[in-house]
Amino acid sequence: MPYWLKFAYSLMVTVIVVVYWIELGPVNFLWFSDIALIALVPALWWENRLISSTMAVSVLLIEIGWVIDFLSAGQLLGGARYVFENETELHIRVISALFHMVLPAMLIYLLIRLGYDRRAFWWQTLLMLVVVPVSYVLSPLEENINWVFGPGEPQQLLPPLPYLGLLMLVFALGVYLPSHLLFSRFLGGRSD
Repeated sequence: MPYWLKFAYSLMVTVIVVVYWIELGPVNFLWFSDIALIALVPALWWENRLISSTMAVSVLLIEIGWVIDFLSAGQLLGGARYVFENETELHIRVISALFHMVLPAMLIYLLIRLGYDRRAFWWQTLLMLVVVPVSYVLSPLEENINWVFGPGEPQQLLPPLPYLGLLMLVFALGVYLPSHLLFSRFLGGRSD
């Protein structure tokens, strides 16, 4: 892989991490997209198919949805709406838009370049089983990191623990498994 890409991506991630750490705090890095953004640095440098595949299983479909929502000015799904609202500081909105536009492109590039590792589904599921409970414990209600309190807004239908269990099932079976099957079918999936 070209060194300019490795350096450029690493520099971008460094800037984002510093700004987010100062402005949003360390708990913000529990978002699966933030985990993927950071994990792609070693994936790029080591040209590691397992890391890049695991992050693709985790967030690629969601990130593509974010980009589509962004192109609709946040009107289609509502997930990118904050980028167009003045409640969030401008520099955070710009960095967030850049981050969420580059991440899926980088994931697709790495999948095409390195291939897909079929172990990614299991590794991402294990990671999720750690990150979701930690997000629930550490995430302030207004941050709702990884939607641990509800999809978008805090939910009232279920008690917290059954909701978390359902959320983990949705991640595993509704996001990770379809991603895994799609990548395995079209990218040949290898395990090594």
